[in-house]
Amino acid sequence: MRHKLRTKLALLTPANCGLLLEATLHLLAARLALHLLPFHWLTWWFQRMVRSPELGGAARQLAIQRVCLALYFANRRLSINAVCFPLSIAAQTMLRRRGVSTTLYYGAATLSEPGQLTAHVWLQDGDKGIVAHENISQFQILARYSPLQSASTRK
Repeated sequence: MRHKLRTKLALLTPANCGLLLEATLHLLAARLALHLLPFHWLTWWFQRMVRSPELGGAARQLAIQRVCLALYFANRRLSINAVCFPLSIAAQTMLRRRGVSTTLYYGAATLSEPGQLTAHVWLQDGDKGIVAHENISQFQILARYSPLQSASTRK
């Protein structure tokens, strides 16, 4: 297995290796933040504005695609095993750095046994899912964190 991983890493360009390292660090930082920081500090982080000019069109789609692939590779192939919440936090942070503002959703549903509540977090760009957006129709949205929401509450 390590030989396959080394072979795949050898095929990565230096830019992609940097993106993979960034994805790994953001996933680990997100997991750590969820365990150590008060939730109201995290909500502030989820609603931060994009500092660079907002990307649009093909450049936006390419940034989203590259970040998602890097996160998928880091999470699965490097055995980080992050679930929906740290994945969404890492994706939102990485995309914000690239000029893509997104909305993080927190939802809940009774999916397994009756009376048992299941929580889920996913990330969207407008109405398009980015991370952990499969089966979101089963969840009731409890909270939504977007930079636009944050900007409107500051006025």
